[in-house]
Amino acid sequence: MCLDGSLTPFFGMDATLRPGGLLLTERGVSSCRLSTGARVLDVGCGPGATVSYLRKYHHLHAIGMDLRVAPAWTSHREGGTPFFVGLAEELPVRRDSLDGIVCECVLSLLHEPHGAVMEFARVLHEEGCLIVSDLYDRRVACDTVGAKGAACEGLPGIRTLGETERMISEAGFQVLLLEDHTTCLKEMAAQQLLSGGSLDCCPGLPPGVLSRRDGKSSAMQPRLGYYLLTACRR
Repeated sequence: MCLDGSLTPFFGMDATLRPGGLLLTERGVSSCRLSTGARVLDVGCGPGATVSYLRKYHHLHAIGMDLRVAPAWTSHREGGTPFFVGLAEELPVRRDSLDGIVCECVLSLLHEPHGAVMEFARVLHEEGCLIVSDLYDRRVACDTVGAKGAACEGLPGIRTLGETERMISEAGFQVLLLEDHTTCLKEMAAQQLLSGGSLDCCPGLPPGVLSRRDGKSSAMQPRLGYYLLTACRR
């Protein structure tokens, strides 16, 4: 368990494939002021577990977007849950039209994360909420790299917390919460190995990010962390 024990009731219905799962989603949503019926977009929604969770447990008007159609979308759509295909860097959404955006395990996979964060700021209205959880590079030395600079060597797309916070702030957001949840990442890796899986293909993470080419634990692993960040548009 990587979070406060009060979140335990949500663990049983978690169908996500990322560190912390819906427990971390709940932590992020709880730190924001999203009223019933708020319009929230889950960018990189995958099969739609977070979208369904936000609609069912928080009564938000949540919709999902991803690069491609997920097989699970059909059953969700039958229940009235909307999804669409799109790019994080080019959201097909009107300016100032959303109350919240959720982006879980996505920014580290993008070639232009700064462009995506600028898009988030465009479509959120003033004081709209942003919830991000993702991998980060724990090496302090990389904090001198600019928000638009290249990622640390050997970890393409994965930046330090300092770089990520600057990128979010430069896009016009005020960071409200920034927490380390590396324990969730370690627990996910351990569960993958215990279930007979390989770290070379760890669900919810970029392929091979936790392993060497032989599939064993990598020396890179201690350099990786996992964070939760919430912010509001200024």
